[in-house]
Amino acid sequence: MSENTIKILLLSAYEAKSHKCWRKFLEENLAGYHFTSIVLPPRFFSWRIHGNPLIFSEYETEKLTASYDLIIATSMCDVATIRGFFPNLAEIPVIVYFHENQFVYPEKERVKSYQDAQIKSINSAVVADRILFNSFYNMQTFLEKGEKLLKKMPDFNKMKIFEKLTAKSEVLPVPVYPPGPHRKTANNIPVILWNHRWEYDKAPERFFKAMEKLRNKGYIFNLNVVGQQFRRQPECFDKCKDIFKDEILNWGYVEDIDEYHDTLRDSDFVVSTSLHEFQGLAVLEAVSAGAVPVVPDRMAYREIFQDIYKYASYENEPEKDINSLVEKLEMFIEKYNNGGDIPIPDISSFYVSNLKNRYEKILMQTIAR
Repeated sequence: MSENTIKILLLSAYEAKSHKCWRKFLEENLAGYHFTSIVLPPRFFSWRIHGNPLIFSEYETEKLTASYDLIIATSMCDVATIRGFFPNLAEIPVIVYFHENQFVYPEKERVKSYQDAQIKSINSAVVADRILFNSFYNMQTFLEKGEKLLKKMPDFNKMKIFEKLTAKSEVLPVPVYPPGPHRKTANNIPVILWNHRWEYDKAPERFFKAMEKLRNKGYIFNLNVVGQQFRRQPECFDKCKDIFKDEILNWGYVEDIDEYHDTLRDSDFVVSTSLHEFQGLAVLEAVSAGAVPVVPDRMAYREIFQDIYKYASYENEPEKDINSLVEKLEMFIEKYNNGGDIPIPDISSFYVSNLKNRYEKILMQTIAR
């Protein structure tokens, strides 16, 4: 490491898959920077959110007492407390990156400690020199709902904190690595992809019910149902693996990255039924491989895709939401079966090659400030 190398401390207290991709992008693509990364595995959410300063102070003292030019931390980190534990970090400029915020989780997923996590994320934003969000939806919901939360305080609720937070906030997505050339030949039968985390907030049961309705209407299709799995997952997966055994081409988590990219390239449509999505990396990856997105008109999808790719959203009315998805898929499949051209949206603005310079510029500006 040369004398001119910029030293960055990167903190990630709950390193989910998208968080890891973002960290790897930073470490591998930004020349002239040396990253010292401290990460925690993505489990025991509540304990991670509240306990990360204690864990870091117990196990990572050597790294945290070293000298740095910049700190980059995810919003899962309690940055204010960490800087209190390590006074040497107090004067180092900080970027806080929000992969998500704690204000717009589906109601049934909320737990009592969420308000504590919300306050901690506001504290981290206050001590940050720059706040980055992976989408406008993420930024807007944090700023609006965070301000509303502070107004609920029984006193001292006239603070102007969020005016200051807005001034230092900016949208900078997690970059996407396009997997290479698209497939050249069409499938005889359209292939529908669902490639999200196998968790309730992605509403997989809505996807499978839509597929049942589509099949009952006489449409023929194949399925790639892939994505990250966990010890606990929605019951619909076990049941639907048997129901759609004749349609399934790929099922479960695809660990090999080349095999996963092949699965994306071999899919014609990528569907989202999510109730909780801050950037939609799974869909963006599939679109970069040549799949046509079919997504709800809600969350970050509103700012990413044109209306043709969105079905009307009925987030709190599952049956209407499912019917809306089926209607959109019918239109696309009819066009596909008749040889019609379905354009793939241009998402090149999300590619590593187009975001790398923006990241470097923001890092340098924050250090200079």
